[in-house]
Amino acid sequence: MFLPRALTKGNKNQLRAPPRATHSIPISSTPENILYAQDLQSANEADDSTTKGKSKDSPPNEDHASIVLLALSDYALWEDAEWSADLHHGHGGASGAAGDTGYVSLSRVFARLGMKLDWGEEMLVVRALRHYCPDVVEVRMIVADPSSSSGTGGYEVRRRVAPTRRFSSDDWDARTVYLENIPQRYRTLSGVHCFAAALLNGGLQQVAHVAFPSTPSDRSGVLSKCKGYALVTMLDPVDVARLTESYPWRGVPADLDPKGTDAHSEATRFGLRALSKARWNELQAEYQARKARVMEEIAAYEDEQLAGMVHDPKPPQDMPPREQRVQEPVPSRGPALDAFAPYPYGCLVFVRGLHTETNKTTLKKLFGRALAGDGIDYVDYAKGMDSCHLRLTTPTHAERLHEYFTTRSVRQTSGLDDAGEEEGGVGRLSTEIVLGRREEVYWEKVPAKVRAQAVAKAMAPSDIGKLEGEADAARPKKRRKR
Repeated sequence: MFLPRALTKGNKNQLRAPPRATHSIPISSTPENILYAQDLQSANEADDSTTKGKSKDSPPNEDHASIVLLALSDYALWEDAEWSADLHHGHGGASGAAGDTGYVSLSRVFARLGMKLDWGEEMLVVRALRHYCPDVVEVRMIVADPSSSSGTGGYEVRRRVAPTRRFSSDDWDARTVYLENIPQRYRTLSGVHCFAAALLNGGLQQVAHVAFPSTPSDRSGVLSKCKGYALVTMLDPVDVARLTESYPWRGVPADLDPKGTDAHSEATRFGLRALSKARWNELQAEYQARKARVMEEIAAYEDEQLAGMVHDPKPPQDMPPREQRVQEPVPSRGPALDAFAPYPYGCLVFVRGLHTETNKTTLKKLFGRALAGDGIDYVDYAKGMDSCHLRLTTPTHAERLHEYFTTRSVRQTSGLDDAGEEEGGVGRLSTEIVLGRREEVYWEKVPAKVRAQAVAKAMAPSDIGKLEGEADAARPKKRRKR
């Protein structure tokens, strides 16, 4: 019997089960929750790859249990008062009944982390919780009411033992350890959690929180990824002492086999070392102080070099004429440019006094105002620094820029300030035309192709046309075909 295609599709749609209703929960999109979502995706992919062709008796993925335990930990409840109140009052399917305090649906736990679970994923999470932490987390099924159109199934979880102590920030700092040289396969939030628990030979509940310290290269507002080190917070300060003694900051762990496959062997093989957060804060302060001292020394050295170039003392009268000629000051524009010059002489300007949160686009607009928007070839700036090098198109542009900021007191008020504030006073921008050996050393680090392009830009248009004419004249003429 012939059936129209549209009718066939309609029958298929009628046989499908109605979509499962879910709670309307605002989903958080913080950077930390994005890392949790990546951990969940990796765990699901690992489950898919390990269960294909294997028996159902294979152990579940530990990352699933880790995500739930970190969300229900004492640290999470201390850090987020609203989440703590939600867990206390309970938001499960039978919330309000006696003995239901503290239950929360798995879908809500993962929705708080910006993730949405389907039925198959919930089963994987429940299996992991019952395998790795049955004494810590209680799991029960939500039975949907068939007479209600809004009834939903699924699972609810709660801690078997509610928090009994109120921790302070100092309490958590005393329970935090800094781990460095973490093995490669553990470099995720859940991975570090499971790794630290394995080092303690205990359960996942011994670890309350995992964080990755940020670096100057990280973008603002984006949570750092694990680069081999992490701050791990324990429930018991004794565990901090165990880790710092087992994996000292200076020294080699004793009585451990680096050829094994367990967590202890991998830690030894990768050179894991631990440090209390108090000591880590001290080292951070020492590093910042040393960095500031080095930056001051560099600035002082550059000031001395600049002062020596501006106030160049005259050579002694009794010096031989040949040596006098060698020590003569370098001309401001340098030697005459030609196509074979190694770099454009007199086109490099060094600037100090920048805002440390600025960027190349802002700086190009700021200094372009002194040249009516023309003449800035490249801004050589590294993020977080208060100085930069400017490559100008011609020596004339360099002198005009230097004169502009020498006769004015301009200050950059913020990282995005592309206009500058005159009469800046403290923190004013200062410029210097780099000449001589310093100029040569700088251009040596620039690729040859870029140097050649800079030389071509710095040459006068008449010189470029003349050079092209000479090249055309030197090119052999083609014979016409008859």
